[in-house]
Amino acid sequence: MTGDGQRTLGELVAADPLAGQLLHLCRRRHSQNWESVMARGESYRLVFSASHSKGALFRTAPDLISQPLTEALDAIFADIQGMRYGRLDA
Repeated sequence: MTGDGQRTLGELVAADPLAGQLLHLCRRRHSQNWESVMARGESYRLVFSASHSKGALFRTAPDLISQPLTEALDAIFADIQGMRYGRLDA
């Protein structure tokens, strides 16, 4: 989250299209800062890493797939013995 100098962390989370869907998780995990107003431009990390068990939302992005990207990934994965299938998360 990025502060605007006016809203609390809780208000920023609630207004965010993605984080707002996980309001119940965020409120519990960040209760110590939930009512704090973040300074304009201040960054606050809601999660360290994402996973289904932590309430992550995964989206596909087929529009980002290109021939150069496919070739570059094929070259990288060719060095991983036994690599046949995997998922890349950004």
